[in-house]
Amino acid sequence: EAFLRVVRDRQISTCGPLPVAIALHFCRARGPHRPELLRYYTSGDVIPDRNAVVGYASAVIRRTGGNAP
Repeated sequence: EAFLRVVRDRQISTCGPLPVAIALHFCRARGPHRPELLRYYTSGDVIPDRNAVVGYASAVIRRTGGNAP
């Protein structure tokens, strides 16, 4: 809920906010997790025009403690 609230309140344009919120909710329900940002870049890193860029991020959320997936 907090993630969706931030997206709404800050008028963040993001792809797939609902699936992200569902994944975060699932992880929280399963116990402690540790998020790790794998990579972040923008289209401005690839093309020289930085007037209108799109950001891209990849991340993994790893469960901490225990052996269960």
